[in-house]
Amino acid sequence: MSEERAAFEKALRATSIRDFDLDAFTDGIIAHRNGKGFHENPDGMAATVRRLSWSMGWNERALQHRS
Repeated sequence: MSEERAAFEKALRATSIRDFDLDAFTDGIIAHRNGKGFHENPDGMAATVRRLSWSMGWNERALQHRS
C-alpha cells in the first residue's frame, strides 16, 4: 500500500481534525461559501487525504449553513 493510500485510510478512521489536511479542509469551506458544488472537488475522486479533507470541509460548511 502506498504512503498516500495509508494516510487516506487513517483519515477515514480519524478521531481528530489533525488527521486531515487543514488547508484542504479550509479550501472546502471556502468553496461552499463561494457557491461551488460538492462535485467540484479539485482532486476529483482520488483516494487522498487532500480530497477527503476538502470534502469534509465542504460538508461541515453545508451542515452549518443549513442550520
